[in-house]
Amino acid sequence: MKRIHRRDFLKLVAGLPAAAALSQLQTPGGPLRAAAAGGRPNVIIIVLDTMSGKNLSLFGYPRPTTPNFERFAERANVYHSHYAGGNFTVPGTASILTGMYPWTHRAINHSGFVRRDLVERNIFRTVGDAYQRLAFSQNLWAIHLLSQFGRDIDMVLPPTSFSFTGQVLAENLPGDLAAAYLSLDEFLFWQSDPPPSLIFGVPERALLSYKAVHAEDGNIDYPAGVPSTTLLPFYFRLEQLYDGIYSTLHELAQPFLAYIHLWGVHLPYRPHQRFYKIDWGDWRPAEKPRHLLGGKNPYPDQLKKLRRYDEYIASTDYEFGRLIDRLERDGILESSYVFVTADHGESFERGIQGHTTPLLFEPLVRIPLMVSTPGQKVRVDVRTPTSSADLLPTLARVVGAESPVWSEGQPLPGVLAAAESGRNVFVVESKSTPALGPMEKSSVALLNGQYKLVYYAGADYRFFEFYDLAEDPEELYDLYPRAPAAAVRLQEELLQRLDEADRPFRRG
Repeated sequence: MKRIHRRDFLKLVAGLPAAAALSQLQTPGGPLRAAAAGGRPNVIIIVLDTMSGKNLSLFGYPRPTTPNFERFAERANVYHSHYAGGNFTVPGTASILTGMYPWTHRAINHSGFVRRDLVERNIFRTVGDAYQRLAFSQNLWAIHLLSQFGRDIDMVLPPTSFSFTGQVLAENLPGDLAAAYLSLDEFLFWQSDPPPSLIFGVPERALLSYKAVHAEDGNIDYPAGVPSTTLLPFYFRLEQLYDGIYSTLHELAQPFLAYIHLWGVHLPYRPHQRFYKIDWGDWRPAEKPRHLLGGKNPYPDQLKKLRRYDEYIASTDYEFGRLIDRLERDGILESSYVFVTADHGESFERGIQGHTTPLLFEPLVRIPLMVSTPGQKVRVDVRTPTSSADLLPTLARVVGAESPVWSEGQPLPGVLAAAESGRNVFVVESKSTPALGPMEKSSVALLNGQYKLVYYAGADYRFFEFYDLAEDPEELYDLYPRAPAAAVRLQEELLQRLDEADRPFRRG
C-alpha cells in the first residue's frame, strides 16, 4: 500500500467523504478481514469525550444508560477504577496519547500543547510505521495535540468528516493546521458572549445559525436540537457519525491503528428522540453539600441537566452498539484490540455543572475503560486503580515492543500483565499555572487501592481531603481531619512526586 503524507491526504479528503477517500487508497484486493497482515493485531481506540464512569449502568448507575456497553463488556476487560489524567480535555487526552501525567507532558492549559521536547513520545510512534496510523477528532483541543504528532500519523481526517453542516475555515489551510485552527476557528467561534472577534465573529456566528436552522428544518430525530460541538462550528447526527466511523475502519488496510476521538457526550447534551424524556422512573441522586471550591448552580437545575446528559449517553450507547455489531460481522473484532474510554468526566453535584473546576471528585475523573482483545469471548473485571497513562505502554506490548522507560503508566492488568497491588495512580489539574512553571495553583489526586487523597493548592488555600472509596463511594465523609495513617503516608508520597515534577521549572 502506498504511503501518503498527511498533508496530501488532507487535500484528498477535502472534497470527498472520508470513507470514499480512504477507498482510493486500498490495494486491489481490499482490506483484510480475518486477520491483520503478518499476524499483527489492529488497534482501535475510541475516546468518548466527557463520559463519566459514574453515569454508566455498566458500573452500577441506577438509570439503564448503557445496555450496549454492557453487551460489549461480555467480551472485554472492564476497568472499574480507571482514572483520567486530568479533569478536562487537554491533560486527559495528552495522557492517553503520551503515557505521561500532566505534570510531565505539561499540556495543562486550555488549548495547551505537549512540551516540544517530548512530542516523539506518543502512541503513534510507539506503534511504528508497520501500522497504517489514522487519527480523527471532533474536539479542537485534541486536534491541537494530534497536530504535534503529525510526523508519526499517516492519515488525519478533518473534524467535519462526518458532519452535515458547518464552517470550519482551517481545513482549507493545511500548511499548519494548529495555527490555522487557533487563529481562525477558535478565535472566531469561541463560545463567549460577545465572541472574541466582533468584526468577524458576529456575522460568522449568524451565518452558522442560519445554516443550522435550515439544516434542522423538519428534523424530528433530535427534539433538543441536532448535536453540535462548541469549540468548532459544525453539526452532526449520531447515526451518520457512527456510520462514517464504521466505513472508515472497514476500508483501512490492516494492520492499522485508529485513534477516534468523538465529541461524545459533551455539552450541549442533545439526545436522539428514542431517548429524549424517556421514562426512567422517579430515581434521582441525593443532593450533596457544596464545596469550598465548588460552583453555585441550583440543585433543581442540575437534575434537569443530569437527565439530559444521561439521555445523551444512552443515545451514544445505542450507536456504539450498532458500530460494534458491524465490526463483529466483518471479522474486524476478531483481529483487533478495541479500547473504549473517555478523556474526563462531568459533574452535576456540589453546585458544579460541567467540568470547568479545580475539583477532582469521582464524576469528574473516574472514566470508563473497556478493552476487547482479539477473539476474546469472556468478561474480565479489573478493580485495581488504573490510569489513562497506561494505554501507551499497553499498546507497546500489544504490538510486540518494550514498554518505554519514560512512560509513567504501566501495562494494563488483564490485557498482558497482572494487577500490581499498592500502586499509586495520579490525576492532575493545573490549568491556571504556566505550562512551563511550577504548579503552585493545582489540584492533585492520588489513588491507592480503596483510598483517595486530594491536595488542593491555590493563592490563599492549601488543604487535603481523604476518602475511603470502598466505604464511601459518594465521597461524603472527608477522613483527613482524623489523620489516619494511610492519609499521612500518601500525603508524603503525593508531595514528593509533585516536588520532583516541579523541580525542573523552578528558578534559582
